[in-house]
Amino acid sequence: MYRFFYSYKTAGDILFLLIDPESPVTKCERKGNIAALWNEDRLVGVNFFEIGKTMKIRGSGMIAVPEKPMLDCVNHLLANAGLPTLAPVTDSGYHVLRVESTEEHPLDEKAVIVTLSDGNANYSTVSRDLTLKAGENVVAIFDGAIAYDGSVFHRHIAKNIPIDVELCNAEELRVGEANGVFRAEEPLGSDFYLGE
Repeated sequence: MYRFFYSYKTAGDILFLLIDPESPVTKCERKGNIAALWNEDRLVGVNFFEIGKTMKIRGSGMIAVPEKPMLDCVNHLLANAGLPTLAPVTDSGYHVLRVESTEEHPLDEKAVIVTLSDGNANYSTVSRDLTLKAGENVVAIFDGAIAYDGSVFHRHIAKNIPIDVELCNAEELRVGEANGVFRAEEPLGSDFYLGE
């Protein structure tokens, strides 16, 4: 998995490509307007400086699924720099799930344990949104996906509760402001960003 980030206001005209944000950068190689970031001999990220001279990027923040023209342009830049190119994104790591049930958290009165389903499998998580109801569709980030803040979500256990996925709000999904868990209209089990 990889993820693009762009924020002109925050970082200037730089497109960031995260491939493995959890690996420390041990070496940086600059070739023109491209900086390749390595962990030993493994490429973990690339910074594209003055990207506005090559392509126009609308919006700000995480780019979960780059459109074909953007990916083609980035791959051209990578190939010219002697770096490996990127395959199209086939799974954004964000999927639409249905709330099956909620129950009180035994160790946190401000949270609920949520059981979710994609129509084939069940998942468990914890949420502070006490308004969640069975039957609602929500969006969750899955294990190994790069999140909106550049971190990687990993399934884990917190206070004896399995956290298989993490529920997202509208701000994290870049579709509005945070006001509790985002309720989705997309089909159950679909990839939120790819629509499949």
